[in-house]
Amino acid sequence: MKEKEHVEAIRAHIVRDAEALRGSGKPSNDYTETVLTAILQNQSRELIKSHRQPHFARIFFKEHGRTVNEDAYIGRFGIFERETLQPIVLDWRSPIANLYYNDAFENVSVDVDPKHPLTFDLERKRQFEFRDGSLEAFYDSENGALIDRLLLERLSARSGDKLQDIVETIQAEQNRIIRADARENMVVQGVAGSGKTTIALHRLSYLAYQKRNNAAHTQFLVIAPNRVFLDYIANVLPDLGVEGVAQYTWEDLTHHLLPKKTKFASEAQKRMLFFEESDDAKRAEQQIIIHAARLRGSMAFARLLLRVVEKVAKQIVPDADLVLSPRHQMPKEEIARRFFDDYRYEPYLKRRKRLLDSLARFAQDAIKEEIARFDKRLTKGRYADSLEQSAKIKAAIEERYARYVRTVKNIDIYALYRKVLSSENNVSRVLAELSDDLELNEQTKRYVLARYAEADRTLEWEDSAALLFLTRHFHGFAADTRYAHMIVDEAQDLSAFQIFVLTKLSPNATLSIFGDVSQSISPYKGLTSWDEVTRDVFAERAAYKTLEQSYRSTVEIVTFANRALQRYQTPGIPLAKPVLRHGVEPEILQTDETHEVGALIELISRIQSEGYKQIAVVEKTIAACSALQDRLQKDAAYTLPLLSEKTEHYEGGLHLMPIYMSKGLEFDAVIVLNPSEHSYDARSSLHAKLLYVACTRALHRLYILQKDPLTPLLQAE
Repeated sequence: MKEKEHVEAIRAHIVRDAEALRGSGKPSNDYTETVLTAILQNQSRELIKSHRQPHFARIFFKEHGRTVNEDAYIGRFGIFERETLQPIVLDWRSPIANLYYNDAFENVSVDVDPKHPLTFDLERKRQFEFRDGSLEAFYDSENGALIDRLLLERLSARSGDKLQDIVETIQAEQNRIIRADARENMVVQGVAGSGKTTIALHRLSYLAYQKRNNAAHTQFLVIAPNRVFLDYIANVLPDLGVEGVAQYTWEDLTHHLLPKKTKFASEAQKRMLFFEESDDAKRAEQQIIIHAARLRGSMAFARLLLRVVEKVAKQIVPDADLVLSPRHQMPKEEIARRFFDDYRYEPYLKRRKRLLDSLARFAQDAIKEEIARFDKRLTKGRYADSLEQSAKIKAAIEERYARYVRTVKNIDIYALYRKVLSSENNVSRVLAELSDDLELNEQTKRYVLARYAEADRTLEWEDSAALLFLTRHFHGFAADTRYAHMIVDEAQDLSAFQIFVLTKLSPNATLSIFGDVSQSISPYKGLTSWDEVTRDVFAERAAYKTLEQSYRSTVEIVTFANRALQRYQTPGIPLAKPVLRHGVEPEILQTDETHEVGALIELISRIQSEGYKQIAVVEKTIAACSALQDRLQKDAAYTLPLLSEKTEHYEGGLHLMPIYMSKGLEFDAVIVLNPSEHSYDARSSLHAKLLYVACTRALHRLYILQKDPLTPLLQAE
C-alpha cells in the first residue's frame, strides 16, 4: 500500500476507534471501573492527538538469523486493531521502537521480553515529513548512510514559545538515557543544547509507559530552576500523554515541606556582589561567602547534622521513671522502648506525640483505678468525701504527669539549626573537611559564627537543605511525597546536600539528575563538579553519563560560545561539539552610549524582519535590565518586556532578561549587550560561564552589541 493511502487508512481507523470510545466508561465508586474509565479516556485522547500525524517513522527489519522480513510504523502513541490487538502503529516508547533510535543496524538487542531479549537486523529506516497534517515526503536511510533529515529540519526551524517534544528525532545517546533502567539513579552531565530538559521529560514519559496501567505518572516529581522554566516546559508532558506530574522549583518545594512558613533572604543583593565588577576587597568577601555556602551545602555538614540529630533524639526522653502512684509506675526502660523501638518508623516529634498520648492514657487509667480503689474502701453515704478525695487524687496524678511531661523535650528545628552553626567546634570541624586553607577557614568561621549568633537574622536559601533535613528527622514529610521517580533539571545550581535531601524525600524513589557544571553561575550555592554527588550522595551507586553533542545552536554559535570557556574548562568536562548545522557567524556590532538605544531598536527590527519571533535581549544583571528599560522608554518610547523572577508565565516573543533567567530557554536570536572587558573580567570563571550561558541560548542568530572594548573572554585567540 502506498504511504499516503496507508496514512488515510490509519486515520479512518482512528476515527472509528475514537467514536467507539466516545462515552466509554462511566462514573463509578468502584476502583476497577474508575481505572478502566481512566484508561479508555486516555486511549481516546491519544487517538485524537494521533489523527494529524499518525506516525513519523517506519522500520524494516528481521530477527537475527531468520529470513522473515518485517516492518513497523512508529508514532507518538500506539494504535491497535481493537478486535485482534494487532499493532498498526507502535508507540515510540515500545521495545521494538528502540530499533529506530539505536545507532546500529545489525545485532540490535531488544528487550521485548526482559527474560529473553531478542536480536534484530535492520534493512533500513524511513522518516516521514508531514506539513499541516499532510504527508509531504519520506526519506530512507540504510546502514552506513544514516542521514537524519528530520533532525536537521527540526534544528533549522524557528523556535516556538514553548518547549517541544523530540520523539521524531531522539538521538542514540539521548535514547540510552531515556530508556535507562528506572531502578537506577543517574547523573547526566550535558553541554548546553544537548537536550537535557527534553531528555528528562521524555524519560518520565517512557517510565510512565512502562507502568501505564497503574497511573504511575502521578508518582513523578520534576524540580526546575524557576516558574518561568516550568511554564516553558508545560506542554511537553501532556503532549506525550503524561498528566498530573508534580512540578516544583526548589523554593516552592521547600515552602511546601517545612513545618511552618519561613522567610528567606532575597538573592538579589548577593547576585549583585558576584555579577558586578569586583575589586580585591570584594573578591575576598566573595570567597568567604562561597566557602560559607559550600559549608552549608556539603555532605560533610549533612554528616555533622546527622550526628546532632542522633544526639538530640536521645535527649528527648528523660532518663527517669514515670511515677504517678505507688501502683502506677512506668520504668524508664519501657518508655525508651516505646520511643525508640515501637515508634521507630516515625519522625522524632511524631514519636514524641505518640509517646505523650500513650502516657496520657496511662495517667487517665491511673486516675480511674486510684479513685475506684478509694471508693471501694469508703463507707456508704459519704458521697461528699468521695468527690473531694477523687479531685485530690486526680489533681495529684495530673500534677506528677505534667511535671514528667515537661522533661520530655520538644525540639525547635530552627533554634537547633542556629545552635549548630553557633558552635565554633562544629563550624571548624566541617571547614577542616572542606579545605586546608587555614586563613580562609578562619575568616569563614568568624563570618558564620557572627551570622548565626543573631536569633532574628533572616535565613538564606543556602540554609534550606539543612532545614529540610531536620524537618524530615523531627517532623517528617507530608504523605504526598511518595514518588517513584524524580527528575532534577539544572541541578548544577543545587548543592550536594540539597540533592541528598531529595533522595530522602521518598524512600523508594530513584533520581535522574541533569545539569552542566559549565553553566553553574551561582557560585555561592551551586556545584563545580559532580564528584561529591556521585561519591557521597549516591555512594558510587549512580550511573554517570555525559552528553557532548550540542543540537541547539549552529556550528558558528557554539564555536563562538566555547571561546568563553576555553581557559576555564572544568577537568573532565568537554566543550560542546556542535551538530553539523551551519549558519551565519555571530555579529559584533559597534555603537556608543549616545546611539546605543537606537542601534538596539534597529537591530531588533532587522531580526524581526527576517522572520525570527523568539528574541532575547540579554543583560548581565536585573539592575542593568531595569536601567535599559527606563532608557528605552524615556529616549524612544519603546517598551521591551522584562523576564524576571517575578514572571510566572512565559508568552514567548521578544524579551529583555538577565542572564540567569535565560538558563534552560532557547531563542531564534540572542542579543548580548556590551560584554566589555570592564563588565566581564577575563580572570573570572564566573563571568566566562555567564557569557557561555548567554551565547548558547541562540538557535540561529547571535549578536553582540558593543559600546566598550570587548572582553578578552569572547576574543579569538
